[in-house]
Amino acid sequence: MVASRAENKVVFVDLQPLLSYYREMYFTTQERYDQTKNVGLAANQWPFTFEHAPKQMPVVASTLNVKSPTAVAAGISPGMAGRGHIMDAGLWRPSKLDMGYHAYVASMDGTLVLYNVGGLNDESAATLPVPVKAIPIGKNPTSISHGFGGAPANDLFINCRGDKSIYILNS
Repeated sequence: MVASRAENKVVFVDLQPLLSYYREMYFTTQERYDQTKNVGLAANQWPFTFEHAPKQMPVVASTLNVKSPTAVAAGISPGMAGRGHIMDAGLWRPSKLDMGYHAYVASMDGTLVLYNVGGLNDESAATLPVPVKAIPIGKNPTSISHGFGGAPANDLFINCRGDKSIYILNS
């Protein structure tokens, strides 16, 4: 995902062509692997330019109009998704959201929108992002993280510069 606050857009980029191409070049035949050893800046040297090997070019899967997006996240590991809760306005309640199939877009006004991305996050057929839920958070969110180390893989941490706070959401 790529966000542009100036253009009020969020773009979902499908990296599957690029990743598949690299997998093909490194792991299928010795001849292809040998091509990756010829490293340099020329179009026909590794890594090849998109013009030289167009089948590796990522594809724009979808573009959303979002007012002042400030932070995005996608592909967060499902962890123990569906077993926990989501915190909304200080109240805990059960949630069945699978965080691995959602993308998150935070906006300057303090809104976090969860989008179902379905096939954009796995090997199934691509589907367009669909908004699932909007959650009020603090103003000017600057980052969305799923935590590291001791944090459960399904916790989201949203840093909001506008009100100098960190919001923690669990699924």
